[in-house]
Amino acid sequence: MKKIIVIGSPGSGKSTFSRKLRDKTGLPLFYLDMLWHKPDKTNISTGEFDHRLGKIMQQDEWIIDGNYLRTLEMRLQACDTVFFLDYPLEVCLEGARMRIGREREDMPWKETEFDEEFHQYIADFPKNQLPQMYEILEQYKEAKNIITFHSREESEQYLQKMFMENYQEVNAKVVDAWCKDGWIWGKPVTHEIYAEALNGKWDVCLTPTRMVPHEWFGNLHGKKVLGLASGGGQQIPVFAALGAECTVLDYSTKQCESERMVAKREGYVVTVIQGDMTKQLPFENETFDLIFHPVSNCYVENVEPIFKECYRVLKKGGIFLGGYDIGINYIFDDSEKEVTYSLPFNPLKDEKIYEDSLKNDWGIQFSHTLEEQIGGQLKAGFRLTDLYEDTNGEGNLHDHHVPSFVATRFVKEK
Repeated sequence: MKKIIVIGSPGSGKSTFSRKLRDKTGLPLFYLDMLWHKPDKTNISTGEFDHRLGKIMQQDEWIIDGNYLRTLEMRLQACDTVFFLDYPLEVCLEGARMRIGREREDMPWKETEFDEEFHQYIADFPKNQLPQMYEILEQYKEAKNIITFHSREESEQYLQKMFMENYQEVNAKVVDAWCKDGWIWGKPVTHEIYAEALNGKWDVCLTPTRMVPHEWFGNLHGKKVLGLASGGGQQIPVFAALGAECTVLDYSTKQCESERMVAKREGYVVTVIQGDMTKQLPFENETFDLIFHPVSNCYVENVEPIFKECYRVLKKGGIFLGGYDIGINYIFDDSEKEVTYSLPFNPLKDEKIYEDSLKNDWGIQFSHTLEEQIGGQLKAGFRLTDLYEDTNGEGNLHDHHVPSFVATRFVKEK
């Protein structure tokens, strides 16, 4: 779903649906009304309109919002998906009334009244244009993915389901963007750090500030190590320098690129898999001696299946090292002084949290309890052998010595 058109009666909420679709997919959105109309309420020529529309459709990805029946077939030929909002007339009329007086990004002026001519246009839409739209869509029903909604509830349910299925893709793109902006957890180790590890001087983190005790690892020489959501070229190079046979699985393109870059620079072999840890891990049973899993399951809604998969792919006697946010960070504002949200923090179940997450470029994050995280590992069959707490490393909570992370060492005994 890369090239999308959204059509339906005026007042049905095409533009609102399109914006939500844009926010959930990251695809660029174009409004035909903004293309056609000028701010002085005149319009461009049909030739210029067609030229501009053609330039948009030459792009690799887009959402195009609007009917403009004359060019519908042109857009149908180029798109892969159609969203058709076929709502009852009274819903569309009410929708048109509700937007009067509002600033809108899909129109170059503010509507100040619901004039009679536009009211009549909407009233006549079911008999004047709707039959033609259905007739044209019928010709493309086999070639295109055409999704029709008959109520706002149906469209909202679709968006919610789609987002729940695709939020990991959203997070992968967010992490890529963070890496481009110099995110601390996206900076690969230097040659000097790798060289020191070769000489036995090394440290790695599961949580923001505290280093993992060396005794948690044992001797890594010749051991098979999985870095789970541990891309970025920070920990895996150290393990490789210590003689481990390393694999990393991460969903971020940038983090995987950094992992390959360091391996090439230093001349060691690493298996890099770009994948989603919420899916079944692409490994045979009892493959690894150790799994290193730094703070990352805060980007996953349900953590227990991950722990079960880790148990499956670890050898008997294998070690599972993990870092976890314990949830307190999610209740505060950015200053960490005011309580803003309640727990659990779940953007998929709270529209405001979802909107704030997108607006503030947080990615889609979730709070998890110790019951979920430590209890989830115990339920998977692991035995807890050690743990320690950590702070954010900076900010108000850190200044007041408030623990906000925990690192754990579990062992698969059976």
